[in-house]
Amino acid sequence: MEKAGMGPLEVKLRLLSSIQKGLILTLIGCGGIYLDYRFASYSGGIFLTTGIFALAIGVGFLISTLISFRLSKQWELMEAGNPDKK
Repeated sequence: MEKAGMGPLEVKLRLLSSIQKGLILTLIGCGGIYLDYRFASYSGGIFLTTGIFALAIGVGFLISTLISFRLSKQWELMEAGNPDKK
């Protein structure tokens, strides 16, 4: 995998970045849904709409990260720098 220029550290950093994005968007989505529940008569549904979109994108990031993590383990991208592992 040296041809692509992605070592094990870069793979881990990209996965961590995706987890952070997913968690932030998921929490923003949950907050939007809560705000719509709390202020339903004032919001006109805008909090619910944006909350659902943010929640869906955040959960999508987390699912994508899980799939990427499993594939990188299967393809041994995370252990590429350790010569002792076989």
